[in-house]
Amino acid sequence: MFLVVVIAATVGWLVGTTAGLNTLIALVSRFSPVKIEATGTVGALTREFGFAELLVEVNGTRVEATDLRALLRAWHWRPVRLDFEHLTAAMLRVDVKPGPKKEQPSPPLQDISVPVELSATRLALDELTLGFGGSPVTLSALQAKVAAGPWGYRLEQTQVAYGAQKAKLALELGGTRPFTVQADAAVSAALKDKAVRLNLRAKGSLVDMTVDGDVSGAGSSGTFSARIGSFDTPAVKSLQLDVSGIDPRVWAAAAPSADLTVKAQLAPNEAMNEISGAVQIVNGAPGTIDAQRIPVRSARARIVANASELKVDRLVAELIQGSAQGDFAMQYEKGIGWQTNARLADVDP
Repeated sequence: MFLVVVIAATVGWLVGTTAGLNTLIALVSRFSPVKIEATGTVGALTREFGFAELLVEVNGTRVEATDLRALLRAWHWRPVRLDFEHLTAAMLRVDVKPGPKKEQPSPPLQDISVPVELSATRLALDELTLGFGGSPVTLSALQAKVAAGPWGYRLEQTQVAYGAQKAKLALELGGTRPFTVQADAAVSAALKDKAVRLNLRAKGSLVDMTVDGDVSGAGSSGTFSARIGSFDTPAVKSLQLDVSGIDPRVWAAAAPSADLTVKAQLAPNEAMNEISGAVQIVNGAPGTIDAQRIPVRSARARIVANASELKVDRLVAELIQGSAQGDFAMQYEKGIGWQTNARLADVDP
């Protein structure tokens, strides 16, 4: 009986006091591959607890948090499950160190799940930075209802910002290959002081995913569709666009006015630094250059575009009077330069 009382008192001290929480952290750090450093510990596992600073390192992954606060609503041991009422932090940074390069390619990824059930009714992060060996990505004002486990991941009622862009998101991601995906997102962005809104829908899996959506803003609207293979090179297999109501003058005061409908079927190269494909353009409001209009009724061509150059090949255009065929190239990496090779027919000079 005495032993039972001692065990109960010890467990009560570990989960019910701040000193006990610090002891648990020290034990985990000493007897497991997980290294934990915590400062400014407050509270206990039986009530709200937190840390001024928390550092966790395991298997090349480093997690840092500041002003972390959490309230554990319930836990279960068989199977292990932790349910948080809330989990908040001023800053959370996750850095994943790339593993050593191998002479032989690694086998395909089969599992991205976590071994225990986790949930948080309210996750709130003022700043979230993700680094995976390259340039880190920083998100802000993240709020969500989250769950994770051997089955995968679920995000509900999610709101997040990336710079001036804001998004609302719902996501379900499978934990094992092919990693089934179902997601809906609404993104609000600003381009040159113009409000743009995108609605995205993703379905399929990380192995083969289709993303469809619609876009609107600055008088334009349309749809897009992409096919993505997350583990392939290039990851984006194809991109289709159908956007109408485009007026160049809305985006640049010195540009001529038009009412353009653009349809495109594009695909990137393997390095994902160049895109090419077929483009069709219809101008619903053609006119003369003197009237600050574009004297083209329609055009079709094949384009190749990258960060420094735009090439337009096999251009066929119907003008307001006559037609044109040819090629066009524009360089814009160091100043603007262009060259053209065009043939005109039935054009009144």
